[in-house]
Amino acid sequence: MRLKSERLDAVELDNEVFKKLLNFYPEEKLMEHEVFKNAFNVSSITYNELKSISEKIHLPWQMFLLDMDNLKRELENIEKNRLDKFPKELLQIHKRKSAGEVTSKRIIDRQIRTQSFVVSQLPENFVCDFSGSLKGKDMQNCVNHIISYFDIDLNYFRSRESGEKAKEYLIQQIHLKGNINISQGVRKNGILPEVKNTSTLYKNTSGFVVKDKKIPFIFLPSELNPNENHFRQIYTLMYLIVIIGMEEYSHAIENYSIQKIRDDKKFKLINDVVSEILLPTSITNSLGFNSIDRDMVNKLKDEYKISYTAILFVLRIRKKIDKEYYESLKLPEREISVFIEIKKWFNQPHIITSVRKFCGDVAFEKVNNAIKNNSIYPNQAQMIIFGRFRKDKWSDYRSKI
Repeated sequence: MRLKSERLDAVELDNEVFKKLLNFYPEEKLMEHEVFKNAFNVSSITYNELKSISEKIHLPWQMFLLDMDNLKRELENIEKNRLDKFPKELLQIHKRKSAGEVTSKRIIDRQIRTQSFVVSQLPENFVCDFSGSLKGKDMQNCVNHIISYFDIDLNYFRSRESGEKAKEYLIQQIHLKGNINISQGVRKNGILPEVKNTSTLYKNTSGFVVKDKKIPFIFLPSELNPNENHFRQIYTLMYLIVIIGMEEYSHAIENYSIQKIRDDKKFKLINDVVSEILLPTSITNSLGFNSIDRDMVNKLKDEYKISYTAILFVLRIRKKIDKEYYESLKLPEREISVFIEIKKWFNQPHIITSVRKFCGDVAFEKVNNAIKNNSIYPNQAQMIIFGRFRKDKWSDYRSKI
């Protein structure tokens, strides 16, 4: 393929480099983009076309100019970091199975890049003392330790006027310890690339943990999927906190259904701890079989900030309802999220708001301090906060932090 420019003679590029790079995130289907389809058809692409499309898909245009050996080294390094932080078998699990085929590796790699920088800013002997702190503890001691460690006021949590406010409170308490970073998916300000299948791609990603002995990262999908309502994310958040505390990174949260109730003791313990925090056994013990109906489940959902489906799951595993009644209480359609109002999809928050949410408060503060102290190169900072070089936003962002 020839790279054309008005100022320079055409440069011959390797088609295989293009294919290798465009297939690195296969779930994004970058090869199907019209610009690249046309480039392969005519065996050429202009410099302006390459630069423009590279910005949209968040890949540095210079990578297309690498020879195959250098490109392989770059990509192998990214894959190695991914596998060091994220168990390979979970790449297919940390997603909503009804939403698509795979989780977004792009999001995982962005989180790893940010985490690597944050870790580089921490003292050599710094460790996340919550990691592994639940090992060997029984269910009740795990519950007590989590509530105490993060200073969670459950009465205050449950009194929040919405699932969104309740979730924000938990995130705030976890961030206050400074040992765990929580980032959330956003759809605005071009924080993630807009690709051909954007409308379905990011729906595939559920919550996950990027493990690290100094500062684990939790990712919540938030805006990426309207079905990820706040009540559902609260359960996911607490589940991932327990995973970090037990250092059981091979256990993923799964869709709530009778078929998913597993005998695995560790899986059961994780679920027991999460459900005991969010919906105490003392509450469900007082429920008689005849008193449990959809109105009751909805009342529990609003009071305890846990999704309708999760409540049914908890009632089933605690043997308050049988399988047949569980099936009869299930909603006829997928729960419809109401936490993202239509107007929010059209409003464009300030870039700083989107960056803070995607990076997480701990990482956001570390990166901003480095920017203000000139201890990070501008290009490195932009790759962390924007996922690409953005001259159009960089000056404005830097002036407002």
